[in-house]
Amino acid sequence: ACSYEEFLDLSRRGDNLAVDLTVGDIYGERGYPKIGLPASTTAASFGKVNSGKLSEYKAEDLAAALLNSFTYNIGQIAYFVANLSGLKRIFFRGAYVCGHEKTMDKISRSLKYWSKGEVQTTFLCHEGFLGTLGAFWSYENMGIDGLASHEVIREVLLGAPYTGQFPSSPLTREQENVGDTE
Repeated sequence: ACSYEEFLDLSRRGDNLAVDLTVGDIYGERGYPKIGLPASTTAASFGKVNSGKLSEYKAEDLAAALLNSFTYNIGQIAYFVANLSGLKRIFFRGAYVCGHEKTMDKISRSLKYWSKGEVQTTFLCHEGFLGTLGAFWSYENMGIDGLASHEVIREVLLGAPYTGQFPSSPLTREQENVGDTE
C-alpha cells in the first residue's frame, strides 16, 4: 500500500485473526470470563507470526492486524490521558478516523473496554472550524467581553446544556430581564 486509503482498503479485505493471538487461542472458546475477556479479544498483536516466514502471511491480514494494533493503542493511550485529566468525553478528529468505520469502531471498543463504559467517544469529521471555536471560547482571555453566544455553541457541540458561568461574561439584557414583570 502506498497511501493510507490503500492501506485501509487492504485491511478491510484482511482478517487480523489470521495473525493476531487471541484470548480464545490461549484459554479456549469461552475466553477468560473471570476478568471479562471474550475469546475474540486480541491478546498479542501479530502473536501468530513467525518473523522468519513473514512472506507466508497475506498482506491483507497483516494490514488488518496493524490497523487493529494502532487503533487499540490509540484508544488505550486516550483513555489513560482522559483518566488522568478527569475527562468523560474524548473527541477524535482528522483523516485517520474521519470516514473510516473500522478505525472508529476499534477505537470506541478500546475505550469502552479500558474505561468500563465510562468514557464517551465522539468522532468529528467536519472539524475544520474547531480552531476557530477554541479561539472563540477563550475570548475572555483576549479582553473581549459581552459575547453571550458561547453557551449556545457549547450546547450544540457537546449535546447538553453548559451549566457553568464565565465570571467575566456580563449578562445580556434578556438574561437580566428573565422573571421581570413590567
